[in-house]
This record gives sequence, structure tokens and C-alpha cells, in this order.
Amino acid sequence: MKLAHRKRITWAVSVVCFAAIILSASSSSACTYLYDPKEVSRNFSVEVTVHGRGIADLHLEVYKSGSSSGNSKPALEAITGDHGVASFKLAHPGAYRISIKNMELSPDEEIILKRTPSTSTVQKIEIQLPDNDVLSVRSISGLIHGQVRADNLANYEVPPLIDLASGVKLTLIRARSEEVVESHVASESGAFSFSALPEGLYFLHVEAPADAATHRRALDGYIPIAIDPSAKVPNLNLYTFPGICVSFAYRNGDEPSST
Repeated sequence: MKLAHRKRITWAVSVVCFAAIILSASSSSACTYLYDPKEVSRNFSVEVTVHGRGIADLHLEVYKSGSSSGNSKPALEAITGDHGVASFKLAHPGAYRISIKNMELSPDEEIILKRTPSTSTVQKIEIQLPDNDVLSVRSISGLIHGQVRADNLANYEVPPLIDLASGVKLTLIRARSEEVVESHVASESGAFSFSALPEGLYFLHVEAPADAATHRRALDGYIPIAIDPSAKVPNLNLYTFPGICVSFAYRNGDEPSST
């Protein structure tokens, strides 16, 4: 799978938030989502792209609206093919949402199936991931730098940043099969390295425990990474930090973010 590249990959961000100043709040309380479902036909497809190129091997899940992804079973599941397309067939009318498994930076897509179709019915839903939601590199190795803001929202002042490079657990998972490839703990300098890997899409599961002494929040999330031999970026110089609408955000670049 080949993705479009930039000379430097900047951080991936999520959805539009009205309460963007609350950096330390949980994802459920910090964001407001607009509800504007697309009406679909009973048989429909979903295409997921980055920079116009389809993303293969993503697990797509369709949930009934109002159900929690973490506490309920999806109504439908499918895996995107080589061109980033997956097909679905809904059995019952109602409101649903399409979720990309392990990709919390991408907002869910709201859809609705009506008993009597209208003229606005669509047969294909297109999901364009934000720029650099998928990091494209030649190898999964490098340095990880964690930046966590202390929980001090009194006067909305910017609190100090706490570095959490060491002690971060990194688990690499194949996107399609969800097979665990390897698991490592980053060194004191934040260094990590995985074995040479075949081309394809992977998820890097990043975990770090909370630490009250340093005001460090727990870190737990997935970073989608495409291994591409032609990628301009050889490896990862990864920065993780609190997300506004999600548990954390990330970027791959030469300098840490100043925001």
C-alpha cells in the first residue's frame, strides 16, 4: 500500500471542537459534534482515503446510534480492500454510525436508513482522513517523546509540560489480522526499534501509566503507520501529547510542538 507523502509529517488532529481550550478534560466533555447524518441505501459502501488514496486493511464497524463502541457489539463489520473500500448491507431502518477501529483521531460518520428512501439517498460514503492521520515511514523505529500538560485549568493558563519518554510500552499490531507483532518498552531516552517489516498498514499501541507525582496522565491510544519502502521519512521521531477530543494526539517531525 502506497500513500502520498510530505517532506515532513506534521501532527494528526481530530475533529472540530468548540471547547478547545480545555486540554486536560476528557474527550467526552471537551467537544461538541454536529449531527448531520447521510441517508444511505440498504446496500452501501464506504471508502476511506488519505490524500485521495484508498487505505487498505482498516476495520470498519457500524453501530446503532446511541450505543458505545467500547460496550456494545457492532451491527456490521468489514475490512477495507486494496482501494480502501468496504461494502455493507443494513437489515433494519434506523440511525447508525460508522467507526474506524483503533483510529480515535477520526470522527465517526453518521448515517441513516429510512423505510422509504428519499431522493438524497447515497450508495457510497466517502471518509477522508485528516492530513497525516496515517504516518508513512520506511521502518518503525526511532524516538518517542511524550508531552503531557498538568491538570491545572484555573485561569486557563498553560501549565508546564511533563516529558514521559521512558517507560512507554509500545505494541505493534498488524492492521488486517490484528496479530501482535512485537512489544517493547521505550528506553530512558525514548528509543525503540521493531524488526524489519513487510509493506502494509500497522497500528502502534502506545501505553503509559499515570503518575501523580509528575502530574502525568495515563496514555493509551493507537497510531496508524504505513510501512512503505518509497516513503521519504526513514523512521519515526514521534511526539505524543494530550488530544482535545481524544485521549492523545501525535505527530512525526524534527521539533516538538510548541502548542
